[in-house]
Amino acid sequence: MKKIYSLLIALLVCGGMFAQTGVNVEVAFTTEPIEIDGFLDEAWDAVAEVAIELPFREEVPTVTSWWKALYDEDYCYVVVNVIDEGNHWPSWESGGNSWEYDKPEVYWDMNEVIADAVGVSVASSGHWQIADGFVEATYDTEIEVAATTQKPGGKIGYSLSGEDYVYEHAMLWSTLLDKNGTAYTAADVRNVLGDIGFDVTIIDQDEGITTARQRAVWQSDGTVDECWNNMDGCGTITLLEPSSSKEVKNIEMSVYPNPASNHVTINAQFTRVDVSNILGQQVKSIAQNSRTLNISDLSKGVYVLKAYNNDKYVGTAKFTKN
Repeated sequence: MKKIYSLLIALLVCGGMFAQTGVNVEVAFTTEPIEIDGFLDEAWDAVAEVAIELPFREEVPTVTSWWKALYDEDYCYVVVNVIDEGNHWPSWESGGNSWEYDKPEVYWDMNEVIADAVGVSVASSGHWQIADGFVEATYDTEIEVAATTQKPGGKIGYSLSGEDYVYEHAMLWSTLLDKNGTAYTAADVRNVLGDIGFDVTIIDQDEGITTARQRAVWQSDGTVDECWNNMDGCGTITLLEPSSSKEVKNIEMSVYPNPASNHVTINAQFTRVDVSNILGQQVKSIAQNSRTLNISDLSKGVYVLKAYNNDKYVGTAKFTKN
């Protein structure tokens, strides 16, 4: 297996025997579980963005999006970030079918031979899709997902900033079975399966603008078919050995009061704090020794604080500004 010496993930173009696209991404091990709530933890910062920029067939999505992945012995973690140039129009708001309106779809093919002309539409076939849409009352929370014959079990979480969203997934390896019903551990995926089929689709609908879904994809652009019907057009991912890359640790620290209106206090020593919105965009950088920060100039919303002591990373905390 090719070793990688950057922090986490590299996008490689190689002539693989399994995926029709030949595009593979290496996914690194994380020593700390990822909090699944739709907010970008520190662990994601070290992972390179993988663009989701191909249109599906002749469709014209108006989004800019990317995905990232990590894994541990229990979960395959995937985060999707979508900047919507139109408007956020999920099925709960439109009243239509989930598959026709804004949401991401993530796909896995757990079979030893990926090029089999089969997709998720064939239940218990080793092909998997997590495509739970948005629910009005469950933004900014962790949601348990039960496994079915086509959907792996685990957790999801999503957040909204204006018209843009972050959608996190943590799918249990134990529920990602192959077509024979075999459950693989993460070590099995690394050492037995090797490359596994993987893809991401972004469904885009804009209220008052479009009349049918417009999709952006990572690899499966419709030349073969959509992943639901046939995953032969997808890319692949490879799990790096934990020793092959620098493991990611997500350091947590607390902040109070939370929610807050004008000031927050951090329980750590630091010389600088960077404040970002839920999409990871920095909105403020504060250089000071005092643990209490003035946040009165921030708009209402959810923010992530990253503290540094003489440029050495200290930790991350999340707070809500009222």
